[in-house]
Parts: sequence; structure tokens; C-alpha cells
Amino acid sequence: MIDYARLIVSQLEFYWDTNLWPRLTGLTDDEYFWEPADGCWTLRSDENGKFVLDMVQPEPKPPPLTTLAWRIIHVATVMSTRTSTFFGPETDKHMFHPDHQPAELPGTADGARRLLADSYHDWHTAITALDQTDLERPLGPKGAFFANEPMIALILHITAKSCTTAARSARYATSTGQPTRRHDPRRRARRRIAPPIPGRPGPGTSTQYTLIGYDRASATELTVTLRSARLAAE
Repeated sequence: MIDYARLIVSQLEFYWDTNLWPRLTGLTDDEYFWEPADGCWTLRSDENGKFVLDMVQPEPKPPPLTTLAWRIIHVATVMSTRTSTFFGPETDKHMFHPDHQPAELPGTADGARRLLADSYHDWHTAITALDQTDLERPLGPKGAFFANEPMIALILHITAKSCTTAARSARYATSTGQPTRRHDPRRRARRRIAPPIPGRPGPGTSTQYTLIGYDRASATELTVTLRSARLAAE
């Protein structure tokens, strides 16, 4: 019999251990708050000096680009609020209720990493204890609009958020053109052509950095040049 509960937890562990957490090692405050384009959603200090996430409902279509600060805090609070809702002290409050939110959001990269690590630990511990019956059980009133969805759907949704945040952290670059996140050294450089992106360096600007690409036989050092929105392996 396939242990689906273990497979689902293993999927989250893989994205966390391989893609997300390592890429946030050494994250600076400048990288944390860097806006890749005008109009980004980010983490801002309000009139009381408290940090809050930019967000409106209903969400615009297409939604704005987001900073790493927004992505990291969003994933951390989704994990922490769902843990509080479904595995914390008994309460009738649904998972979107503000009482489940952390008392304060961190305004530094180090603080964000700590919040994310704590949120992941608590969420991971909680879902590891679930069995097949628990995974298939509907969320109920605590799930608000998603009351009829099973717990397994919520877990997979949060895993997907972790995966996309890892992908974005690997792709963001600072305004000086330096890559902010660590690339997997085994990744092969590929030629990609994309339309210009508002807020990115325009024509005539270039940034060079080095990737180490591995094939089956040996490691080959590749020089990669980013010109506007074109990534070319030379």
C-alpha cells in the first residue's frame, strides 16, 4: 500500500531542503526589499511603524510583481496561520481570521528567515502526524470558502507556494545586475529569449556572471551574459 501521507510530506521536505531554504542563506536586507519593477507589492511600515504586506481583495489580474520580502512573509504566514487554525488551541475562527496572524512581521531579512524557519517547522511537525483519513477529511468551517476541500488540498497548495517562492528567489537580480540567489551549480545554462520586462535594465546594458554547468562527463564553465531580457550562453 502506498503511503500517500509520507509522500506528500516528502515533497514539501524536498522543496524546502533543496530549493527554498538554501537560496535564502545570506539574504541581505537590500535583496529582501529590492523591487524588480515599479508598483511591486512588498512589506511596508505603516503609520504606527508596524510592518504590513501590500494586499487588496479581490486581487488584481494580472497580480503585481512582488519583492522577496512579500513572498517570504506570505509563505511564512500561510504556514503559521494554517498551523494555528487546524493544529493550535481549539477555536472556531477560520483560517483567514486576523487572530491567527503573527503579532509582528519582521522588517529584516534575518528576521524573515527566522519566521519562515519557525513556521515551516511547526507546519511540518503538524502534517507529519496526519494519516490517510486525516488527509481526506474536509477542512470544514475553519476552511472558510474552502470548507469542502480536503486537508490534502491545503497541504499541496502550501507546498506549491514554497516551490514558486524558491523559483522566484533564484531568478531575482539586484538593480546592479548581480544575481541575488544561489544557482544550482549542476544546472545547465540554456538559451532563453523573453520580451522586455518593465523595470529591468534596458538595451545597451549588460551583466555578466558565471555559472558552472555539468554534463555527464565533466564540468564546463560557462559565461552567461544577460542583455535586457535575453539570457544567452556563450
